[in-house]
Amino acid sequence: MRFILAITLVGLLAACEHPLEPVGEGDILSASGDRDCLLEDYRAGKDNCMVNKVVHAYKETYYAQPRPGWRFERWENQCEHIETNECSFDVPDVDVRKVWGKKMEPLRAIFTREPEEHASCDTAFSADDIYIVDLSPDSEAPGACGILNSREQVATCVERKIRSRFADSPGCLGEFDVFVPGTNQENGDYKQFTAIVDDNPGRTYLSLQYAYEPNLLEDTIDYDKGVTNAGNALDDLLYTLRTRFDSPVVRVYGHSKGSDPVARLSQRAQYSDVQFFAFAQAARTPSDLRASPGYMKKLSDNLVVFTWQNDEVKYYTGGDKGTQFPETWGFPGFVNQAGGGQTLYPMRIDHHNNYGGSYQKKDFPYCAAGNKSAMGITSECRLRDGVRYLPYFWGNAECKMMVYDMMENGDIGDQHYIGYSGPRAGGCRDTVSTVTARYTLKYSINIADQDDCKYHMELGLRGRTSGNRRDNGSTIKWSSTRDTYNRTKTGTIQVPLHMTLNWKARMEDVSGRFSKCINYAGAKSEGYIHYFRVTFRHPGTGSTVTRTLIGNQEGIEYMWPQKLAGKNNVAWRKSRGDWDLHFGLPPSYPADALMIKGSTKDKSSGEFYKWVHLVD
Repeated sequence: MRFILAITLVGLLAACEHPLEPVGEGDILSASGDRDCLLEDYRAGKDNCMVNKVVHAYKETYYAQPRPGWRFERWENQCEHIETNECSFDVPDVDVRKVWGKKMEPLRAIFTREPEEHASCDTAFSADDIYIVDLSPDSEAPGACGILNSREQVATCVERKIRSRFADSPGCLGEFDVFVPGTNQENGDYKQFTAIVDDNPGRTYLSLQYAYEPNLLEDTIDYDKGVTNAGNALDDLLYTLRTRFDSPVVRVYGHSKGSDPVARLSQRAQYSDVQFFAFAQAARTPSDLRASPGYMKKLSDNLVVFTWQNDEVKYYTGGDKGTQFPETWGFPGFVNQAGGGQTLYPMRIDHHNNYGGSYQKKDFPYCAAGNKSAMGITSECRLRDGVRYLPYFWGNAECKMMVYDMMENGDIGDQHYIGYSGPRAGGCRDTVSTVTARYTLKYSINIADQDDCKYHMELGLRGRTSGNRRDNGSTIKWSSTRDTYNRTKTGTIQVPLHMTLNWKARMEDVSGRFSKCINYAGAKSEGYIHYFRVTFRHPGTGSTVTRTLIGNQEGIEYMWPQKLAGKNNVAWRKSRGDWDLHFGLPPSYPADALMIKGSTKDKSSGEFYKWVHLVD
């Protein structure tokens, strides 16, 4: 049956050139025989496909002719609502001449493979079976598909590699889970996603390598390059799966930097049948495509997003366009097992580690300090055997069931509070209670006006209340009228699993009527905390663990007399007072501790805080 499509001047935005584009394996033939676009011509980039000039009146009917083993599925860009393989144009000469020099969207014929006769999938793949698809545009791997010139060449290359990799289980090529990792350096590393892998047969797992960046500095500076590469690579991979495999069921998971293109591609009409999950979302993602931290939310028919409350993405200020410098973050605090843990930057709480993979990293444990330099300087920030990361979200059966149910049955706008990552009391929600812990506090006090001034310090463990109300923990207080060095204080306290750790210091005049507690000869008084550790029974594993909440030479990169609080890449923030927070590098004493330093006079004080989450 012939259908005549009348194109008006408004619809014909590019009347002088009308490219033809066969997708899959098939030809676009013309009734006149003058405008045929064979598959070989398209792949060779010939003008009869890429240009297809229109002069005078445009009267033509096109036919989509599939190659053997393929079938015509639909038209795109024009004739979308035509159910046959015919697409006709009838545009008067006067309309063509009025828009001469323009180029309209290509007429695209979509071809898909005929259903394959094969057995159902009876293979249960493990995390070790995940296949990394290399679509890096600058890959150095031999035969990498991403370096090819055209989309069709890339699709052919990717299809061949996937079919070869799973040659022993062709029946499993009807369902795919696609993983988009978070950073360029990971080279397709799927360890963030291992808990997503299902023990039941039926799905094939692919992880996407979208950049090959041996230069860490280059990747750090050019953040958007990685985002662009990830988007292009994912687009090519999805195109391949849709056009080279028989109507596969596809789910896509994006993490961190990879979540940005996952969220964006979910909105494209051609991928409306793909399910997209974006977690630990970078805050550069458009605001309408991400949820508030601490929530799981369904944003569209095929997009569910979620981010822990304590992810650093909440505080990233690069905006939708994304910039890496200057860094302006509000880093939560870090925790570590006593005697271990380190990090390159003071931001890796769980953002790249605790969502989806149960695995161990020998060279990248984490540290309580929240500083860049402690990694190579203090032994307390090193752990010989690395840290084992636990997948609190995807490793939790209730969380996994809830996110899939929200995708299948939820309404757009539905959301669920998941809160902070960290020890789970049970279910897909954060723990709001406290734990009983033994603490060890090592401190020093240096007072300019001894006997006349009394130096007070206290640590308050305040439960964070975002989303769910939670109880405060204990408060520890100590004071002295004399210089006191390397004192140790111990006891039992209540510790919230997610808290604001408040450190206060103030000076009190205790001299009597004729005060001598003044700014004596311009001298300063200092209060030091060398370290503050707690030992408790982990509510999830039941094991006894020790966490260093203050210590590890945090702030060591800021040499005295620089103020520590409020600096980029530092966990501490100042809340009030005229005293300041420093790290005690020489000539101060002691030279391995945080210090609150200020004028010696009555009512002088300083108050500081940092966020601490007992993640592991």
